[in-house]
Amino acid sequence: MVADNFKTLGYSELNVEGLGIIVADLAAQYKSEAFRGETMVIEMVAGDFNNYGCDLLWRLSERVSGREVGRGKHGIVFFDYGLRKAAPVPAAFIARASA
Repeated sequence: MVADNFKTLGYSELNVEGLGIIVADLAAQYKSEAFRGETMVIEMVAGDFNNYGCDLLWRLSERVSGREVGRGKHGIVFFDYGLRKAAPVPAAFIARASA
């Protein structure tokens, strides 16, 4: 998995190549306990692209031991708030998220 998120790619939830994103669905699976004071590492990769969105697959693990704490996915849809409708996935996002 790639340890990138929207912020490291220069994006926010309201501006991904001029479009917003909406979380359409999500699933999470808890794998082990996490404890106060532990540092978590979040790894994320975009995949399963379709015309209007993709899945953001993620894994959460404890930094020192590498113990997996959770994993899941967020299904996102790109949205043009000016037109109030779903928009095609920006080609530049696919290129940057796939690099």
